[in-house]
Amino acid sequence: LQGLSSQGKTSLAIYLGLGVAISLDKMEEKGQVTINTLEQQGERLAMRVACMMATVNSLTIAHGKLTNLEADRLFEKCAYIKTLPIVYNDDPTLTSHQFVTHAICEHMKTPRVFGISDYVELFKDTAQSEELRISQATKNIRTVCWETGSCELMLVQPNDNVLKSDYKQGGMFSSRYSRVPAQAADWY
Repeated sequence: LQGLSSQGKTSLAIYLGLGVAISLDKMEEKGQVTINTLEQQGERLAMRVACMMATVNSLTIAHGKLTNLEADRLFEKCAYIKTLPIVYNDDPTLTSHQFVTHAICEHMKTPRVFGISDYVELFKDTAQSEELRISQATKNIRTVCWETGSCELMLVQPNDNVLKSDYKQGGMFSSRYSRVPAQAADWY
């Protein structure tokens, strides 16, 4: 899922992941939802999840204007979220190769059902171009899906350099030009 900043990509991902985690919990199924939160710390994302569930605007917390009723709802949802099968990974030095190893090892302990990579371009991989770097990361993430039978929602936000540059060469054997940094992943 690609889009510019503040368009709701992470919110959509949270809603989907939360829905899967709640379903696993309610059906008493063994499994987990994993969230690679490379954009923000796991604690911030967990608070965002709690605010969404409690229908509390996080700005009221930041400004210290939380009512007693909102605080009660928030604490109740925080306690509930702790019981859900959600695992956060917020290591900012993570490469997609490390992610593959870690995810497959974790899957052996508890089946990985759904994953979120927020944001793919923040994996610390290296490549000849931004498009190929992101393509390699998405290829590695898809490897995890194939190996574990899980589903992954990958979020990508093009940076200013990508948006300002001319066409980039990508695809199999660098045979295609594209303005979109994630398109070359289609060829893998």
